[in-house]
Parts: sequence; C-alpha cells; structure tokens
Amino acid sequence: MADVAMGTFLSQDRPITGEVFRSASAPQPTLLLVHGAGGTMVRHKWYRHLATLLAEKGFAVWFVHYFESTGTGVADREVAHQHYWRWNQTLVDAVSFISRQPNVITDRIGVIGLSLGGTLALTVAAQAPKVGAVALFFCEIPKVVLPYIHSLPPALVVHGKGDQWIPVAQAYRLKRWLQRRNMPCELKIYSGEGHVFRDETVDDAMEAAAVFFKKYLRPDWPANRALRT
Repeated sequence: MADVAMGTFLSQDRPITGEVFRSASAPQPTLLLVHGAGGTMVRHKWYRHLATLLAEKGFAVWFVHYFESTGTGVADREVAHQHYWRWNQTLVDAVSFISRQPNVITDRIGVIGLSLGGTLALTVAAQAPKVGAVALFFCEIPKVVLPYIHSLPPALVVHGKGDQWIPVAQAYRLKRWLQRRNMPCELKIYSGEGHVFRDETVDDAMEAAAVFFKKYLRPDWPANRALRT
C-alpha cells in the first residue's frame, strides 16, 4: 500500500496542491500524473487509484492539482482554450519543484497525462528538460499545439480503439508525426476500450506504463537531451 503525503508549491504566485504517493522511502523513479478536464472534482478517487497503482510498481507519483492556478473546477473546450498555457506553466513549474525534492533523480522525471492531461503532458515534456519520458493516454493533439513541439523524450501513446470523444486516429497521427521527426515513440491500442478504460484494462495499461518508464528512466539510460533532435 502506498503512503500519501500532501504538499504545496508556488506557480505564478499561487499555491498549488500536490499529493505524493510512495511505496518506499528510498530514491525511486518519479512521475508527474496530470489529470483531465474533469479536474480533481469528478474523478479524484480514480486518479488516486492510478497513482497508487504506479506507486506500488516502484514509483514516487506526484498528483498535482494544476486547475488551482486558474480556480477551475471542470473544463470544457472553451475553458481549456482560455487557460491551457497557464496550466502548462503550472506543470512546468511542478517539474522544476519536484526535481528539487529529496530522493529525486533530477533528469529522470516521467510525465503521464490523460485526455486533456495528455495534451498538457506533451507540451510540458517538450518544454521541461528534466522530463525523461512521457506517457500520453487517450489525448487530443490540436494543430495549435504542434508548433510548440520541437523535441521530446521517448513517448508512449495509449488509446482505446472505440474512443468516441477523441478518435483513435489522433493516436496514429501523433505516432506518425513523432516518427517523421525521429522522436522515439511506442504505441499501445486497446481494441475493446473507449475514452475511459475498464478496471482490468486500467491495470494492464498502468503495467505497460510502468515497463515503459522503467526502461527510459533507469540511471544507465542516456540523458533525455541526448535523445532529442
């Protein structure tokens, strides 16, 4: 069972809450978990479940309440468009803050984002040099975001083939886009799943994410900057 601690950091002069999930006190690979448009109001228990699963697989997991930077509860497309880059900066600040904490390998931080959080994870990973790998779950890739992606650490793209909110074509598009730029990318598609996975698929997907992060965040892997183009 993972231990959970609460903390705060400042971003753009606002205090931001972070929940930290750990299964050990020794140094561990560290992940930043980025929630979707429902924020911490709609699916808080589910995100805590994901964080616990990853902590039990050997990671220290930070679940950051980045909507606090704009006082947002739940985001629709209009709200997301309005606040996207402020949230992005809050998460970049979160990576910087996490990297200064005890027992963190500073250039070995992973980011895992879901839905809107996946899109944010993509831009954060492109802007924060300390991110060593990124996992993107059923995320949309707006054209307006792509010009900001000049380089990335290794990426895992996960999607449900039956996703009615964000079509699986987005995942294939992102993989092609990354491959054309020689950015390392792995793709995992679940044929029987929609936008939010069933419990048994969540378990499998978190295991796949854990394998991916352990591969690229291990100490003997080259620094993430060396992997970028």
